[in-house]
Amino acid sequence: MSHERGRRLDGWKEISVYTGVPPRTLQRWERERRFPVRRLPGSMLESGRAAKVYAFTVEVDAWMANGAHGYERGVSLVRRRLLWGLALAAAVVGLGWGGFHLYRTHLNPPQPITATLDRDGLLTARDATGSVLWHYHFEGAPFLLGIPWRWPLTYVGDWNNDGFREVFAALVRENDFGDYLACLDASGSLRWVFRPEGPVCWGGEEISGRFRIKAVRASGRLRDGRTIFAVAFNYFPLFPGTIVVLDGEGRLVGQYWNTGFVFDLDFIDVDADGQDEIVFGGINNRLNAPVVGLIDATVQNAISPVPAGYAPGLTAGQERVYRVIPRTPLADAWQADSRVFYVDVTENGVIWVETQVRGDPHIWQDPQERVYLLGPDLVPFKLELPHSYRVLHQRLYEEGKITRPVDDDLIRSLLRFEDPVVPGVSGLRPPSSGRRPSKSAEGIGLAG
Repeated sequence: MSHERGRRLDGWKEISVYTGVPPRTLQRWERERRFPVRRLPGSMLESGRAAKVYAFTVEVDAWMANGAHGYERGVSLVRRRLLWGLALAAAVVGLGWGGFHLYRTHLNPPQPITATLDRDGLLTARDATGSVLWHYHFEGAPFLLGIPWRWPLTYVGDWNNDGFREVFAALVRENDFGDYLACLDASGSLRWVFRPEGPVCWGGEEISGRFRIKAVRASGRLRDGRTIFAVAFNYFPLFPGTIVVLDGEGRLVGQYWNTGFVFDLDFIDVDADGQDEIVFGGINNRLNAPVVGLIDATVQNAISPVPAGYAPGLTAGQERVYRVIPRTPLADAWQADSRVFYVDVTENGVIWVETQVRGDPHIWQDPQERVYLLGPDLVPFKLELPHSYRVLHQRLYEEGKITRPVDDDLIRSLLRFEDPVVPGVSGLRPPSSGRRPSKSAEGIGLAG
């Protein structure tokens, strides 16, 4: 019975929020350690999106208390023998208890498995049995309890490859801007803090520290084996967005600026070279349109296509791909923003993108405007318009506020992504050949 298994968790993201472990780590645990997830029969979509997974909290808790314990302790056998040898030597000279205490608390402390952050800034780390290991209090409260729309605030893993598990936290302030990132070691000591800094000026205006975290992705990889985080920060009130890439030591690996908010991002290794690139989505305010882009994780001092001199010190044209998505007639009728608010790379390399139009919530409750499936070159091969959009579009068409119905011609026009045309900006680099989606545009056809 389902009540004997606890609450059901639907999808990798909900399981990630519950456990505090990034989705990619959970997927690796499923492959290597039989992490207890299930798949719905017949849930593999024709579009190529991976089968939907789910899990039960009782089974997850039991696995975390047993299967995970010791799995990522990360201390090699040689290192353990050496440490035990040191402890034994200390015991021989009369410091046995002191040596064991040193080994237990400093050389091999209990490893955090989960971590939670409350509104008052109190971070609590727990071990595999659920026992509290330590607390840490952050300044700047009150904090939001989640990143809109779905991101967990804490991530636990061996982020700097030292054999011990660290806690990475995103601090999203409730009443003010100035969000920041922090990382603590296995014993609860603060390792590093990161706050983004802007260029000297942006379109003639100086940028300070009013940044809001919008999206976080953990468990990316560089070619040298380092783990990386990608975090989207948005700046108020001038509205640029920036993507920062950090390694496990908090060092800035790469940074990219977009002339509009960045709402979501994900890792994808498009050329299968062992180093992840970053696909992102948001809005370009200069073009008043939703956009998607693909950048190298190590890109530096880069900005989306803008005229020369717009942001001194930043260089345009360093993207692998930057595509402008057509606006819908509904967005034009409302004179509203249309933006990419969801990006997800599926297990077979298909990029799932959803757009949202900011309209009147009393008229239209569903935030979803469109769903695209893209290849690694960010060219769409499928489009779906949700039922709620079609109904509202038809109503406005009958009222004369929209001049064209939802038909194949409209679908085809919305599938034509464009490259931005900006004077003085050279062409973008095409992505290298690599992982491709299993479906083609011809094989799937157009949504009608």
